[in-house]
Amino acid sequence: YEHNGFIDDAVHHLFACADFYQAACIVERHSDAFMKRGQITTLLRWMQGLPDKLLRSNPYLNLCYAAVLCSIDQLAAAESHIKDAESALREKGLHSSTNRNSFLEENFNDGEELLNALAVVRVSLASFRGDVKEATELSHQAYERLAGGNLYLQGVVMTCLGIAYVLNGKLAEGDKIFREAEILGKSADYSHLILVSAVCRNYIVMEQGHFYRAAEVYRQILQRATEEGQFMPLSIAYLGMGELHYYWNEMEVAERSLLCGLNLG
Repeated sequence: YEHNGFIDDAVHHLFACADFYQAACIVERHSDAFMKRGQITTLLRWMQGLPDKLLRSNPYLNLCYAAVLCSIDQLAAAESHIKDAESALREKGLHSSTNRNSFLEENFNDGEELLNALAVVRVSLASFRGDVKEATELSHQAYERLAGGNLYLQGVVMTCLGIAYVLNGKLAEGDKIFREAEILGKSADYSHLILVSAVCRNYIVMEQGHFYRAAEVYRQILQRATEEGQFMPLSIAYLGMGELHYYWNEMEVAERSLLCGLNLG
């Protein structure tokens, strides 16, 4: 199943036969791609299906789970998994484990990528809490780690910081940061980052009362995100359209849009 690209089916069958170690390996191999496509519901189901002991001993899976939990506002649980990731990293001493077949060892043997991911997830947690001060401090630390490196993660840090500003009502500051993240996404040709930044900026347009303009941009995002299979911006755009239709007293259309957004998220 995995070889033919049916990743979710592969994980499902391994869960069914209780081969959780192999399931975890597949989740490790593909979680980054699923995260970039915004397939949060699938990732959440995978993480919830893994045994707690296996999950909590694996720093990479803990960080993935924490990122997913942040995105659905389960912040206390996200913090718990961040702490588990930190504990697992300390136990491993940031060097190879004794398991020579581990995907973790093959891809993160120097620990740098894991530490980078940890820095980004910390920013995400502070941002979704709306803690602008902590998010700003952590984002500077993350930028230092990522300097000259992973442009996608740099864009994620920007987007998270923008969310912190918006949650505190600082729309102009948030818009500026989302704009920078969108420019970075375009320069690095990261479609997911471009669309997430664009949909976040459009939320600000809607909050400022420019409803018809926001609706037009949401339609454009819905079309492109559908064509590219980008679930996260697709979900946010449907939720935004749902709010607009509700404001216009178009209740049936609003309900359909909101349900689409919730099902995709």
